[in-house]
Amino acid sequence: MTISIIIPVYNTEEYLPICLDSILSQSFKDFEVLLVDDGSKDDSGAVCDAYAAKDSRIRVFHKENGGVSSARNLALEQAKGEWITFVDSDDELLPEGLRHLSEGISDGVDFVMLGFVKSTFWEKGQSLPQGKGKVISRDEVMLSMFNDTGRVYQGYSVAKLYRRDLIAAHQLAFDPTIVIKEDTLFIVHYLCLCKKWVYVSGTAVYYYVQRPSSAMESLKASYNPKYLTSFEAIVQMHRLVESSFPKDRKLLYYSRDEVMNRVYRILAHMIEHDSVDEVTVSALKKRAFREVGIAHYLDYQFRRNRRRAARIVNKVFKTHFHV
Repeated sequence: MTISIIIPVYNTEEYLPICLDSILSQSFKDFEVLLVDDGSKDDSGAVCDAYAAKDSRIRVFHKENGGVSSARNLALEQAKGEWITFVDSDDELLPEGLRHLSEGISDGVDFVMLGFVKSTFWEKGQSLPQGKGKVISRDEVMLSMFNDTGRVYQGYSVAKLYRRDLIAAHQLAFDPTIVIKEDTLFIVHYLCLCKKWVYVSGTAVYYYVQRPSSAMESLKASYNPKYLTSFEAIVQMHRLVESSFPKDRKLLYYSRDEVMNRVYRILAHMIEHDSVDEVTVSALKKRAFREVGIAHYLDYQFRRNRRRAARIVNKVFKTHFHV
């Protein structure tokens, strides 16, 4: 068996059949599907069981609700495929998605990264994004995790293939305590373990549907303390970079910048929802100071203040001189 498809399921009975049908209709057939019913309160579990009864490649696991990370971790322990891919139960694999992913598999590759389309920017019936595949170094991919250079490199767990033996050998798992950026943290940790090349392509293999009822969208709707876990994820990522790439000055620079960026993104999130907590923000700044060091902290603040001053001058100039 080549690919294990891991799907955490929670209260998505309306969309789950669409997701599973998109997988079962793939031309690439050498796969298994691991459905983890994470304590669903609707009939999602029954939908899982019904599909498993129809196709022997589908295995179902029912558990108490513990979050998407715990569901994925359970499936990682049970997977049998040589490669792992993740799918969310309210999304879809695009036609030929598995075939395109499988084209990146080779003995010299540890990681396969392809593209996806979002419902916000793409509607069915439009031509799919295509790209020529190439093999690049894991160091180049790692840098893109902190200095985003294109959609193919985004830190989502989906639209990718991971070697199961590499995950199992290092007991790599998702951190259940982190709700935001847990995917990117998993990928960065995985890249630190990679010794071979990474296959990348802009070809879209995944349809990411942004739904108002999704867990991520609900977190954006109002300020939620869980958003603070994104800072914990970035800190862990930075420490992984420091331990695995201690001499890569460029990567260390962007990694430190990302720690600082996260503080102000959290602050912006608080401001947006009129929920600024000065004590929490102050604590985050102090932790960021300790993580990145005084030199980078001061350099970052100088660059940030200079950008803010430039925006103010530009705004005043346009207002008074009607440019």
